[in-house]
Amino acid sequence: MDTKQGEEKTQIVEHELTEGEQKEFRDGMELLAVTQLPGWKIIHEIWDRIANNAGPDPRGMKPDEYQLACLAAWAASNNAKEFLQTVGEMISRADYLDKVNKGEIKTRNMKI
Repeated sequence: MDTKQGEEKTQIVEHELTEGEQKEFRDGMELLAVTQLPGWKIIHEIWDRIANNAGPDPRGMKPDEYQLACLAAWAASNNAKEFLQTVGEMISRADYLDKVNKGEIKTRNMKI
């Protein structure tokens, strides 16, 4: 035996990704490539500004107009936050799947 007592020999085995995982991986890697383009910083700043918008200026608005404007601002902010979060999650998932595919992260086949 070529291992010392108490040591486990770790073998890295590549894991073949399913079709769905392959699509997730490609999509995430494409988004990662987009985030590295010079224009991404500008796009991210715009979406971040929308996501953190404090809301409409109530001056000169009737109460019902202001309420509607607040609802629209909230929806825009929520959508911007969700967009940025989704991009980040898709890139993280692609990174994870890449590590699984290379055998750096062990996965177990689950019996259902």
